[in-house]
Amino acid sequence: MRRNRLTRSQWEQIRTAHASGLGLREIARSMGIPAGTVLARAKREDWSSQLRQARAIVAAPAGAPAIDVSRAAAATMAERGQRHLERVAGVVEKTLPYIEGLGPEAILGRVEDIDRLDRIARRTYGLDDASSTISVAIGLRLEME
Repeated sequence: MRRNRLTRSQWEQIRTAHASGLGLREIARSMGIPAGTVLARAKREDWSSQLRQARAIVAAPAGAPAIDVSRAAAATMAERGQRHLERVAGVVEKTLPYIEGLGPEAILGRVEDIDRLDRIARRTYGLDDASSTISVAIGLRLEME
């Protein structure tokens, strides 16, 4: 079985992303390649000391135009944020059925926790506008009355 080899261009992209501050394991994961492959190449070619030397020598002049690396870093940060939102949404989706199954006394005893979950859910789903939502805790109180 023949393995796919990364092109010189792909290795340069990986190296550039790493130089912009991204972790090697994260880069490997986002590209779908084994982390060991990237880590071994970085160690073999001594990327870390080369980056330190380059940063010590080069001082960007004020007003220098942004390079594509900053766009790559911004895209990666946006991707991280999206993954975080998906994880938080998963927690909310798993937690709500449990809360709905609680008895009235248990719900009243956990109103602060339920309100905290409600705030997290609203922030995650972009429902922070008070006019468009009702707090879960208030809604649960109304149901029990």
